Amino acid sequence: MVYNMHCWYYNNALKGELLVMKFTVGLVCFDEHQELERCLAALFCEDNLLYFNELVIVSNGMSLTDIQSILSNFKTGSVELKTLFNAQNNLGESRKIIVENCSNEFLCITDPDCVVSSKWLADYHEYIQLNDMRGVAGLSGAVIQDGGLSYLKSIQKTVLAFKSPQAMLVNKVTSIDHLQTSNSLFNVGAVKCVGSFSIAHERGGEDLELGFRLTTYGYKLFMIGNASVTHMPKLSIFKLIRRFYFLGFFQKNSFLFNRKIHLYIMFIFLLTLIGFVTLNMKATSALLLFGMLFYKLILSYLAYLSGFFTALLKVY
Repeated sequence: MVYNMHCWYYNNALKGELLVMKFTVGLVCFDEHQELERCLAALFCEDNLLYFNELVIVSNGMSLTDIQSILSNFKTGSVELKTLFNAQNNLGESRKIIVENCSNEFLCITDPDCVVSSKWLADYHEYIQLNDMRGVAGLSGAVIQDGGLSYLKSIQKTVLAFKSPQAMLVNKVTSIDHLQTSNSLFNVGAVKCVGSFSIAHERGGEDLELGFRLTTYGYKLFMIGNASVTHMPKLSIFKLIRRFYFLGFFQKNSFLFNRKIHLYIMFIFLLTLIGFVTLNMKATSALLLFGMLFYKLILSYLAYLSGFFTALLKVY
């Protein structure tokens, strides 16, 4: 057995036992029937089942009967299933409920519109086994974009790369300032120690506030290059605009904690403003062509900016 400074492995090594640490997996569901079924089909594959013994699903609007009906289609083995309803319809509150109902030391969280790889939990388990986990509050795995949002993410990453290494998909372990909730492993004790997830994140956005509290307390956060999930949202243009509006609106909470990460929003807004002010006929033709080709991108960012600045105006 590989010696590990983590107390769990150390204690069992003294006993001469070779055990597999079990994780809890957490999901927050909105009205995502097809996405949830696809997510669970990947989660309950034979390889992943070796590494988790508890699944906590919190509903933010989807009926518990529907969730349980979908779960009944899968062979869940010895996994304990917990389905809970959050009447507050608050994403941050739902994540707190998952933490409160987690029985294991480590919690792995993803989204229903993500498809986990067959080695998702094995990669997290291997990292814990081979590395010193003292003072580590969590890990973020790779998120591969698919299903129509890849173009948004690639442009966002390019701009963000100047401000945060977290924006880039890396193949090595990198220190980061927050954990992405579409694919992360959390040390439950550390999360509880700093007050758990923020209820200010009602509908979307990464919880930079939690990351700020964890790092302030001296905890370390890392991004690893594997443990991948594929983000595969199925969005109509209306749902796309709505999602980005709420993402921008509630991202103001993160902005108040770490303004540097959101300088790219100001950058894009400034470029857009300059473009409209200096508009001429040739630029108009180019803009129309760009609009026809990238209308989803334009509408998404406008919705994001609208939500973000609406929220900021209510703060100041």
